[in-house]
Amino acid sequence: MGILAEEKGLVLQIQIDRKRLPEFVTGDELRLHQILTNLVNNAVKFTEHGSITIKVVLEKEDLENKHLVLHFNIIDTASRIIRNFGQDKPNEQTLPKKLVINLTKRLKGGHIPIVAMTANAMSGDREKCINAGMDDYLTKPFIPEQVASTLQKVVSKE
Repeated sequence: MGILAEEKGLVLQIQIDRKRLPEFVTGDELRLHQILTNLVNNAVKFTEHGSITIKVVLEKEDLENKHLVLHFNIIDTASRIIRNFGQDKPNEQTLPKKLVINLTKRLKGGHIPIVAMTANAMSGDREKCINAGMDDYLTKPFIPEQVASTLQKVVSKE
């Protein structure tokens, strides 16, 4: 991961909540490595300049059962559209709905299936997205079966 970032002139940083995290933890090291490698490689791929930060914090700790929940955030300085807009999380970039709707109208030259995925579920949002040319609309929290059936429906229209 570091080599790819270095080749592009990117700074790769790791921030660990050392005050709250134990020095050693056990878990599925292979799977965690695979997931983090994929996420960081994607960040490197889409980041032209700046930095990528891997942030690790302790989200939950159950001392009695010796169980931890760690939260990994991959934060980059890429200038790109993030799938989810309208969220209140500080690490996620957000886009105004008007911009997303206008982008959708421009992308709709050839048919590219677009499904709006948002935490905003205000009255009229679905209609605005569909009228802008999006193929469907989902709100959070997502249910895996709902996402799968929506994507299957959108793709089967092709």
